[in-house]
Amino acid sequence: MNKWNNGSEIEFIALKIAIVLLALCLQKPVPKSKLKDHQDCLAKRLTLWKKGEVDSILREGRMIQRRLGNPRRPTDPPNRAKIFANLVMKGQVNSALRYLSVDQGGGILPLSDDVTEQLKEKHLDPQGIQLGFLLFGPIEDVPDSMYYEINGDMVRDAALRTKGSGGPSGIDANGFRRILTCKSSKRTGTELCEAIASMTKRLCTEYVDPPGLEAILANRLIPLDKGEGAVRPLGVGNVLRRIMGKCVTEPARLFIVGGLELRSSEGTTQGDPPAMSLHAISLQPLITRLQVKSAASQCWYADDAIGCGSLGDVKTWWDELMVSGPPLGYILDPKNAGSL
Repeated sequence: MNKWNNGSEIEFIALKIAIVLLALCLQKPVPKSKLKDHQDCLAKRLTLWKKGEVDSILREGRMIQRRLGNPRRPTDPPNRAKIFANLVMKGQVNSALRYLSVDQGGGILPLSDDVTEQLKEKHLDPQGIQLGFLLFGPIEDVPDSMYYEINGDMVRDAALRTKGSGGPSGIDANGFRRILTCKSSKRTGTELCEAIASMTKRLCTEYVDPPGLEAILANRLIPLDKGEGAVRPLGVGNVLRRIMGKCVTEPARLFIVGGLELRSSEGTTQGDPPAMSLHAISLQPLITRLQVKSAASQCWYADDAIGCGSLGDVKTWWDELMVSGPPLGYILDPKNAGSL
């Protein structure tokens, strides 16, 4: 990570090396392995890594993955109460509630041809740029000093507030929390927090080559069983990116556009902080256009929209949404819409 922060000769692959190292070397040998097993495996894999024998580590990881069982959980496991209690005691209340939910479906689907085709249908190609939806004029830069307060302590606090499963690195929020905040790591955790803070500030204050960020921006796509043969795609980003996002949104509490400070008015507050901030900004032009074209009242929650008013006003609002939505990246599925 410091190699990327310092702009060294391996800057373009430094972050990918870091993510690959985590994914390969921290793979558990068996689901119920002990601490001593983890230490032995990690020591052997680090030795192979230093020798450049990455293929050997990769082959071992593939063999371990093939031995794993089906991730689809039974509909009524005998230890349901124990699993729920363990999740609550770990502070994972949302996970515990989702575990008891009857709407969760049958878990993760195998990657068959039908599942792959449904995933492709749900991830459309980008829309072409249209001049009518672009902003013109001078845009004032955000002062670099705005991000100077991002430091190791802020990264540590963000790690303590981050939850969720792991992305392509395979390390979930609990894993990063132990790495960054555990006192047994002594100076190592503190130095890593400082390195993450430096990386976050550089991303906010400098232009960096996008290919070098591929590993950080990558997501793990999971096809969940929605029932009746349908697929619910779930994208899981790297926990490291989530931690960095919390650090960025801490000092940047307002959206700054063209030198003006605008408070968010679309009402979305859920999900990954930077993702929802960008989603909120991207929705604002569409919301404004709908307000101009129709007298209907509207309410937005993430990507769900509601239009209220007379039948004529709602019809005008819907027609404008169908026309202006796709060019602005909002693709509608009319069969999932309803009226009251």
